[in-house]
Amino acid sequence: MEWDFRPEAVVTGEIEYSIYDFREDLWDEVRPYSDEQGFETIFWALYHLAIGYSHEQMAQQIQEQNQLNDQETQDQIEEFENLHELYEEDIGMLKAIIQRKILDYSEEGRDVFDDSSLSEYLLWWIEEVVESHDVNTPE
Repeated sequence: MEWDFRPEAVVTGEIEYSIYDFREDLWDEVRPYSDEQGFETIFWALYHLAIGYSHEQMAQQIQEQNQLNDQETQDQIEEFENLHELYEEDIGMLKAIIQRKILDYSEEGRDVFDDSSLSEYLLWWIEEVVESHDVNTPE
């Protein structure tokens, strides 16, 4: 995706670019070659990369859920590496959106140093976004 603003402008609040805007732009980008399930898979992978999961951690989760063998797990790692490279700028923008959300959380008087509360809040927020946002339905 391409933007006429930098991620830093989202973090500072100079530009309002929401997770919903990001999802719409991502859907527009992947729609020619993916269905909605593929889009959601890409979105979740980008989200996990944006919050700091390594390719190995992501592959490990898939391995545990799907009982992959060592070669299949290695293939997953390579797929995440390729995805990371392909969507590097998108991941940067998603990081900025998440950082803005953390700043909003802090400005509400909440303790950003309470890792469990912040983690629960971010997980609730992203799940709420995904559940409530149908990319096929204009807002």
